[in-house]
Amino acid sequence: MHKSIQQYLNHYAEPNLPASPAQGQHTYQWQWVVCIPCFNESSAFIKALPKTANILIILVVNHPRGRDSGLNISLVESLSCEHPSLELGYHDRLITLEGDNRHILLVDRSTNQTGFNPKHGVGLARKLAADIALKWHVHGLIQSDWIAMTDADALLPETYFEALPRPEIDTPAVVYPFSHSQAGTPEEQLALALYELKLHHYVAGLLHAKSPYAHHSIGSCMAMRAKAYAQVRGIPKRAAGEDFYLLNKANKLGKIRTLGLESTIMLSPRRSDRTPFGTGQGVNTLSDEATPLKTQVFYPPKVFESLKGFLANVASGAQTFDAVTAALPEEAKTALKTLGLESALIHCKTHGPTPQKFQRQLHLWFDGFRTLKYIHQLAPPRTGLLSFDEWSVQSGNADLSPSEASQHLRALCYQNLIDD
Repeated sequence: MHKSIQQYLNHYAEPNLPASPAQGQHTYQWQWVVCIPCFNESSAFIKALPKTANILIILVVNHPRGRDSGLNISLVESLSCEHPSLELGYHDRLITLEGDNRHILLVDRSTNQTGFNPKHGVGLARKLAADIALKWHVHGLIQSDWIAMTDADALLPETYFEALPRPEIDTPAVVYPFSHSQAGTPEEQLALALYELKLHHYVAGLLHAKSPYAHHSIGSCMAMRAKAYAQVRGIPKRAAGEDFYLLNKANKLGKIRTLGLESTIMLSPRRSDRTPFGTGQGVNTLSDEATPLKTQVFYPPKVFESLKGFLANVASGAQTFDAVTAALPEEAKTALKTLGLESALIHCKTHGPTPQKFQRQLHLWFDGFRTLKYIHQLAPPRTGLLSFDEWSVQSGNADLSPSEASQHLRALCYQNLIDD
């Protein structure tokens, strides 16, 4: 066992993880694992779970304190009554599904319980599931070192597990391509197209700027290797954005790979208030707007141009503040100064004695989070964003509808990310 895994399980894993199952002479073992947080879902999604043989699905049923959990109770009762099960603890059961060695580890953190701290929310649910996966992998119950993560409303492709890189391919994490199913109403479909375009336009902007942090960050569409998961100390316990922060840390261990389009995950376009932001909330907000095409949700193209200039200066070997900000607009220089670039450059010179090591140190500092903060300095979310009508003109996409623009940038993103 790698020492980082041992340290993680000893000091950072959630307490009271379920013990390994044992029933007489029967030994449980699976090839694959996928972790799913579950809050107020009906049991219908169980039928859509992967039919893959030798799979363990870790389902963490949870609710934030103060929220109704009626559907959780129905789901737990349905699973326990309709399928054979093995009790592992007062709130933990191993459910046997139809098929070849297919099981659900039902981790009930909702029934007759106060619920999670609302600030921890889905992040804690994902972490609890992944911690169990790591522990059971170490104990030999799960053979693959990939910890896959998704959501109950995601439809996984048949190649979901087959697409994961082989052990000899060195990457800490992967991101699956995604697409959304058709929405129920024209208003929701327009809102969905705008929200999906928002996701793709950000990644396309990072690709244009040649940022090493150019990838999608969606909790339904990611998998991480066991050692990397331990090295980044697990999933942040956050009510939203846990996927972004997890992958941001993983990217510092090695390049994150985007898998091929044949492994696209279909996501639900449903409205939702389960998390403070995300697809559900995005569709909610945009659907309720009287004029969604004039709602300001897009970053101006100029911010990615200035980001490109900064990263190009770094790639050229610049190491002083004046050199790395050469030819940038004054507001970009101010933003970088506000973020602490001057002191960061001193640190990079100290710990990066060669040009390659200097650049490595700078990219560790100017990571995906600071990249986003830089963009927000230039385009504050409340005052500096563009509507679709404005963005489409400034980006040269004025002849495209929101759906066409989304598909165009989706293809652009995945062509570059997959081919990279």
